Amino acid sequence: EIFDLIEPFAGYAFNKAHAVCYAMIAYQTAYLKANFPVDYMAALLSCYIDKPDKIAIALDECKRMGLTILRPDINLSAVDFTAEAGAVRFGLVGIKNVGRSAVEAIVAARAEGEFASLEDLCIRTQNAAVLGKATLEALIHSSACDAFGSNRKALCQRIDAALDAAARAKRDKEVGQASLFGEPGQSEQVAVVSERISGIADYSPEQRLAKEKELLGFFLSGHPLEKHAEEIARVGAMSISQVREAPDREQVVIAGMISTVKPFRSKKNNEPMAFITVEDLTGPIVVTIFPSVFREAEAAVLADNLVVVRGRCSHRDRLVESEDGERNVEILADSVTSLSVGKRTEGAGASDLHIRIDRAHSGRLAQLKAQLELSPGRAKVFLHVPYGLRVRTLVSGLQVEPSAGLRERLRSLLGDQAVEAA
Repeated sequence: EIFDLIEPFAGYAFNKAHAVCYAMIAYQTAYLKANFPVDYMAALLSCYIDKPDKIAIALDECKRMGLTILRPDINLSAVDFTAEAGAVRFGLVGIKNVGRSAVEAIVAARAEGEFASLEDLCIRTQNAAVLGKATLEALIHSSACDAFGSNRKALCQRIDAALDAAARAKRDKEVGQASLFGEPGQSEQVAVVSERISGIADYSPEQRLAKEKELLGFFLSGHPLEKHAEEIARVGAMSISQVREAPDREQVVIAGMISTVKPFRSKKNNEPMAFITVEDLTGPIVVTIFPSVFREAEAAVLADNLVVVRGRCSHRDRLVESEDGERNVEILADSVTSLSVGKRTEGAGASDLHIRIDRAHSGRLAQLKAQLELSPGRAKVFLHVPYGLRVRTLVSGLQVEPSAGLRERLRSLLGDQAVEAA
């Protein structure tokens, strides 16, 4: 009888030796994290080098701990993440699309001295034959080549010329030729190319941030939400870190960027809904949008869109702990609207008017047209119409002045979330 009780227990129980091993590891890692946080997090990030999702989680933990993450630098970064002057230096191998063999070739060539330019980088690593165009683009867009002085767009346009210069230098070296100034493999044309394209305007801040997030897993030189701080304060948004500490079922408001969208179908009526991840300056959180809310919110539920989410916290059993032992919290959305950067309240300067038309509005189209015709102006009117599982966008042909009064009348006619000035 006793054995019958022990046998199923053995399927999930730890013996004492096993438990002691885990306890020792837990104690040692906790000690290192508490007393040597920079070195510990650098080592942890290096362990996760092939797991982008894990790196993102570890980077969020660094922010929570108040640790500074230094950008990747072609002349300062090592292969892996390293501790540097009380901060964590991003390792070159942590950049997406940059392989370990390429990084090792860069670090080996750098032993002779820092790289002076993109051309110098290509020429000095030419024998490794691992620095292709895709690798160089990733290094540039991730900020690793900012030390070269030129802006990122100019550097990208120099890639072909730099690779050609490296190929010529390699051929010259093989036949024993040298440049006019006695520097093997250098070319006067390199300087000419650099000078010719130095006046090129850089990418927009939004483009730079998008590439940084794609290649590094986080925004480096800023965040899309930073310039919208006033509007976020106006809507009374909490930070996501605050929401994680909120009680179960508490009403909350957040503002952030949608990083992922997972469309879904409800089990009950097979209606469209979605699970989205929203991020602000303090981290990400999962938001569940049920069919009743999704019908109104669908136009705003797009990847990279800035949104305001109103809803309540959920601490359901399936979300109690992550695999790292931390409690997870999600938001059950009551509404999801685009962050309109003040245009909804100010009205002035809005360029277009976006209106969502549902089947329930079919009997109000004549009234809608009449209201639009009462406010002529220069803003275009776009109609977003559900079509199966998708939404079609139609240009109405009307032009209006999207004043606060017009928007209020249209919301009274169609619903609060059916009208957006942007």
